[in-house]
Amino acid sequence: MQLNIYDYLNTNEDQLYQMIKGIQIDESITVEFYTIHLNKFGLYEVLSDDFDSAFSSLDDCYNGVKELLEIVYFQKV
Repeated sequence: MQLNIYDYLNTNEDQLYQMIKGIQIDESITVEFYTIHLNKFGLYEVLSDDFDSAFSSLDDCYNGVKELLEIVYFQKV
């Protein structure tokens, strides 16, 4: 796993973390190929054409999406 600057800094400085943190119940955002939805049960659902997963916390969702984006980035390189 490649580290990024936010692994050393506070996540409050990370735009991705702030975007996910700002999602309200029954709202969604799109990041690259992934839609992140906060459902009425407080689960963060991450969806794409070939991926579907749920995370129970903001931090778990952030880490999961960050890993997915790293995979996408390395496939492009």
